[in-house]
Amino acid sequence: MTAKHRLGNFALTFTSNLFFGVRIKDSQSGMWVFRRDILDRLVLTDDGMPMSEEIKIEAFRKVRSLEVPIVYRRRVGEVKLSSWKDGWKNMKFLFKKRFRRQR
Repeated sequence: MTAKHRLGNFALTFTSNLFFGVRIKDSQSGMWVFRRDILDRLVLTDDGMPMSEEIKIEAFRKVRSLEVPIVYRRRVGEVKLSSWKDGWKNMKFLFKKRFRRQR
């Protein structure tokens, strides 16, 4: 993982932990496993890039969760993400989720 990605990952993970009172070490990992019935308990509001982050936030807040670290390796092939654009989109999502009005 490049230094730029490490910094962005740190900023997003720190913000997730601060805003939602969770203890996630890597909010940007798209790897997660849970029982199907857990999904029914999660209140998901995004269906785009931030959905992976939202799943982790909701799961860590509502059910007993465990994070298993993964090893990042150099990507083989074409990168499909735009670091700044997608990182900014995720950060905006965190603010929106944290500070939106409860109805």
